[in-house]
Amino acid sequence: MDALQIYDTIRREMSREDKRVEFIEFNVRSDMYIMNLIYDYVASNTYEHHFIPHEADPLILNEETYEQLIDILNDKGIRYVTRNDDFI
Repeated sequence: MDALQIYDTIRREMSREDKRVEFIEFNVRSDMYIMNLIYDYVASNTYEHHFIPHEADPLILNEETYEQLIDILNDKGIRYVTRNDDFI
């Protein structure tokens, strides 16, 4: 999946009415970039209370795709956080 396809996925998730994407989190490990969408849990009585909408699965990116996606997110003004996961 390239950066533009990932951005389209992010945009679709951000337009959901049942859950709102609060921000995007990137966990950076030695040569792996893991993207998670962090949702704001807002209770709504317009949806079936027994149904919990599925969240987007984490995506594993390579460095090139990560850098391209960061450029797109910066251009569009979409909030994200980058964390370096250093394990001892």
